Amino acid sequence: MGAETVQFYIHYVQSPIDRLNKGMKGFKKVFLQPDEKKNVSIAIDNSTLGFYEETSNIWPFKNGQFEALIGNSYNNISLSQPFILQLMVLTDRFLSISSRN
Repeated sequence: MGAETVQFYIHYVQSPIDRLNKGMKGFKKVFLQPDEKKNVSIAIDNSTLGFYEETSNIWPFKNGQFEALIGNSYNNISLSQPFILQLMVLTDRFLSISSRN
């Protein structure tokens, strides 16, 4: 049995502020037998795609182009999925994320 750490990153393709090229937003360690595969879920919260504003002490969302990245290290990304964040406010808790292929 071996261990693997699955890491989830967000790449900010079009960021409204200066940010890192990509930032780790979650990870999960899994234990696998040889040739075994597992589905892994990594929960994220509101701050994952938001940008912290010190003056208001909140994490507002900004529309933009992003890419979800999965790998076992910062430099070894094996899966990616681009998406566009389009904030449509119907209530203060509604968020729409659309994927582009």
